[in-house]
Amino acid sequence: MDLSPYMHKRILKFQKDEITGKILCSEIAGMMKNADNKKVLMEISQAENLHYEQWKLFTGKDIDPSWLKIRSYKFLYIVLGETFVIKLLEQIEQVGIKELNEIIKEIPEAKKIIPQEEEHENK
Repeated sequence: MDLSPYMHKRILKFQKDEITGKILCSEIAGMMKNADNKKVLMEISQAENLHYEQWKLFTGKDIDPSWLKIRSYKFLYIVLGETFVIKLLEQIEQVGIKELNEIIKEIPEAKKIIPQEEEHENK
């Protein structure tokens, strides 16, 4: 698919967000004591990895995660606790869903990811 430079840049951002989310959810899950929350975050981590791979089909390249974001959220988890970080992750999903809705006309495949992101938010 031939993408405009603007859309290519947006998809690279989605791809970075997904790989960052994959690692972040996995690492936060490893810090959690609650087994149910840990399981949910590991499931979300796996789904984020699938989304990363879907976006990679458009860009054709691997993207590094935002290690600063990962470290920041882990720090917030330690300082402010599980509930605060979970709420923050929910807000990120809401923003991601809004952004995906904005590109559906150009990238119809985004429509498949939206229900999965909504499910993450609900979990």
